[in-house]
Amino acid sequence: MKHVNKFLAKTTFAFLAAGTLGASLSAFAVDPNPLLPVVVKIKPEHVFIPPGFDSNDNAQLVVTGALRNTCYKQGATTARVDEASKKIFITQEAFKYNSAWCAELMADYVKTVDLGVVKEGKYQVLVNDGEDKPVAMGIMNIADNKAPEPDSNTYAPVEEVVITNKDGKRELTIRGTLQSRCTKLDQIKILERAPGVIEVLPITDLKDGMRCSREKVEFDQTVALPDVSGPTLVHIRSLSGGSVNRVIDL
Repeated sequence: MKHVNKFLAKTTFAFLAAGTLGASLSAFAVDPNPLLPVVVKIKPEHVFIPPGFDSNDNAQLVVTGALRNTCYKQGATTARVDEASKKIFITQEAFKYNSAWCAELMADYVKTVDLGVVKEGKYQVLVNDGEDKPVAMGIMNIADNKAPEPDSNTYAPVEEVVITNKDGKRELTIRGTLQSRCTKLDQIKILERAPGVIEVLPITDLKDGMRCSREKVEFDQTVALPDVSGPTLVHIRSLSGGSVNRVIDL
């Protein structure tokens, strides 16, 4: 009987000790390091939807917003395209730091979101409101591509963009380097096909079949921007298949 009691006592102690150790390890595992930031979800203020993407393009959206104070830093922006339901889900994250003092200085952010190649159709764009609830922000139209080429025009390789205010008018200067002397920046086409978006197409005179030796030629050209009101995306297409994006509030 004594042996049985000793066995029960040892077993009970081991069980309690294991439970205490497990609870301690569990608490330690979930206890956040106060020196590291916490990843939180935040709701973007605007989602700009540039038009003109076909079903063989890398479609893009532009997300903007503001971080509330100096304890928040910009995190990842993720996108999920559901081609079956024709919906695009955007989630914006931020790093929240455990600082003793946070200055009330808001910091704007602008993120270009690559969606990849998206099937033809009209897609509802939704953002995470910060509490895992979707909020509708607009409609993105993806046209059916009619040719194997990525673009109907050959764009210049834009490296730098400057927007200035001159005599109450906004001007856009684009700079870059062409890789051949037998082509040049032919025109900068300005389009307004969607609310809150100014499209800038820096078109070269490169034609199909042209063969030229490589030689770097810099370009620098300025154009006037149209008068618009409210937050506006200036969406500049570039040779790489991407874009350069700036948000202004005229």
